Amino acid sequence: MARRQFIMIVLTCLLLFLNMGCNGGKKASPTIQSSIWKPEVFLQTLDYKVQSQPDKFLVDVPQDWEVKLGEYPEGLYWRLANVFSKDAGFDLTTLKGSDVEAWRYSLVDGLPGSEGQSGFSYPSNLILLVQSGNTVGAWLEFNVQSVGPSIKKRSLTDITGLTFDEWTEREGLFADAGENGDLASLGHFELLDAFFQAIQEGNHTRARACLNPNALLTALTVNRQAHHLYNSGFGGENALSESIVEAKPNAYKVMDYDSGSEIKDIGDRTTINVVVDLYMKSLNPVFDTPDGQETRFAVLTKHANGWKIGELGTGP
Repeated sequence: MARRQFIMIVLTCLLLFLNMGCNGGKKASPTIQSSIWKPEVFLQTLDYKVQSQPDKFLVDVPQDWEVKLGEYPEGLYWRLANVFSKDAGFDLTTLKGSDVEAWRYSLVDGLPGSEGQSGFSYPSNLILLVQSGNTVGAWLEFNVQSVGPSIKKRSLTDITGLTFDEWTEREGLFADAGENGDLASLGHFELLDAFFQAIQEGNHTRARACLNPNALLTALTVNRQAHHLYNSGFGGENALSESIVEAKPNAYKVMDYDSGSEIKDIGDRTTINVVVDLYMKSLNPVFDTPDGQETRFAVLTKHANGWKIGELGTGP
């Protein structure tokens, strides 16, 4: 019995030693047996300075992560977050249909931007999901609202080798178009016509089906309410399709902003800039002109399911 107890003690010490790290004082990898990490202990393994107290709130993880064109893309949030969380060793699919607690820590030093913005620091957060006292999910929120990068500061492209658009297509997101499958065959101007007509008719689902994946991702987190991972649905403060109540286009033209000239033949371009002259009324009248005549600048991108609108702004 004494021999067995001795062996068990040695094995226990060895496991603890491996878990704490045997690499000259370096922090342990959080990917090893990550489900056993208490959040306070897990936090100590990370090289981030955080505000002492996190914002804590309950989150219902949906059972269904399917993403249909025109419907609120809640599943897009969880699929994307899972890419980043799995990079830390936590698979969020095990949480489907359950309740968790989100711990949102503000990073004291923020995160640097990419490429030309690398010299600037942006306010950012660390998200931990906690269940039964253990850490079950982890990723970062760059510039407060973006989903990702991972806690290793790896982007979607770093992890998957794909751009966001390529990743959504590989995952089959927005592939189910429902009654709006006809949009895939429309030309770029026809797609804009369909979008504005859907708004006139109050057909918000069809109007949303005209938006590209990035615009729908933005709708999840822009102007996000406090104590939420993402917005609860489409609204005038977070979705282009909901922010306009009336729109009648007068003229379109594709522009090359570098040269300032109009493009008559778009050729094989998959991204175009369209100047839109239209009559428009916004949900918030503060954005309206007295006579309703507006000039807007639309960015359209081409996908496997046709042309989609990414932006409709007041400037190029």
